[in-house]
Amino acid sequence: MEERELGGGLVDGWVARGLLTETWELTETGRDWFTSLGVNVSLGLRPLLRPCIDWTVRRPHAAGALADRFAAAAFENGWAFRCSHPRSA
Repeated sequence: MEERELGGGLVDGWVARGLLTETWELTETGRDWFTSLGVNVSLGLRPLLRPCIDWTVRRPHAAGALADRFAAAAFENGWAFRCSHPRSA
């Protein structure tokens, strides 16, 4: 998988593991899994989860509050790191 496809690959993995449905709904298993990682799954003013098309690869990646919270946890826990360019993976 190329680096720029990471977002779509995450969504594919979440669906394959039963954390997310094909229609972008968080499952009970998904709620439990994200919560176990310390990711807040509560609703707020923003949509919790929605698709956002990455036009460079023409496939959706996750957007919304849950995606932002997961990304923050990934950076905080060292599962992901920021590159020198803000749009690089």
